[in-house]
Amino acid sequence: MVLWEPSRPRPWREQFLGCALALATLLLPRSVAQQTRGSFTEEEVVQALKANVPPTRIAMLARRYGISFQLTPETESQLRQAGATGQLLEALRPLAPPLPPTEAGPLLIKSNPAGAQVFLDGKPAGTTDADGEFRLPKLAPGEHKIRLTHAGYQDSEQTTNLLAGQHASLPVTLPPKPEIPQPPAAKFHVKLVGKCSGELTIGDARVQFHPDCDDRDASFESPLSEITYGPYYRKPWGAPRATLEGFYLRLPGSSDRNFRSHSTPAILQLLQQWGSRRPP
Repeated sequence: MVLWEPSRPRPWREQFLGCALALATLLLPRSVAQQTRGSFTEEEVVQALKANVPPTRIAMLARRYGISFQLTPETESQLRQAGATGQLLEALRPLAPPLPPTEAGPLLIKSNPAGAQVFLDGKPAGTTDADGEFRLPKLAPGEHKIRLTHAGYQDSEQTTNLLAGQHASLPVTLPPKPEIPQPPAAKFHVKLVGKCSGELTIGDARVQFHPDCDDRDASFESPLSEITYGPYYRKPWGAPRATLEGFYLRLPGSSDRNFRSHSTPAILQLLQQWGSRRPP
């Protein structure tokens, strides 16, 4: 036979115990509590709900002191399981601290000269305006390679490390490209295969051929930028391999013109120095 059984704590005692654990500062005078009380944590709100503190009371106190946690879907689920109402969650949402920034920027690029093309991590991003400015509004935090190009100037590439929420400015001065002296014009006596001999002149970014004969079709003059060139090989009948016979020039819309010359290496080198392009 049971002679004595301890009684269960009364509901008001449970509420008092929960308040003492979760909201202890509320028992202090308001002026003292405001000086010592910080924002409520998620754990404190859960403890208060489990101690049957009315959600309206928790909302009022949260508006007074604030909360120190975000209301993520997982947090809202835990609060609902502890007894939070929809009205309490609505009251807590605007009180949550702002989320930490997850992006960097804007990054302001200032180029000298203006009109420079901007590449971000190897991809075209835009061109600086008349004031030499270009703005990259949002970037992922971390390292980024910024490259600037401009006709007549040397490229510039820099690596910048941006933190989340950081605004930055990147001034870039492009140095002018050094002037490369062009070789002097040169003349060579060459033989146009299938035609007659003549004088080949290379200089001033142009190439000219004037034959010694009266064959007008053999004569030509063209900018080097429109001509492709290369060595001319010929394999005589019965020979084990082809040998270097000279060089060829190809004008736009025409077939190769093969030339024989003892100065072939010097001619090919001069064509390359003048900036001509090789065939694909």
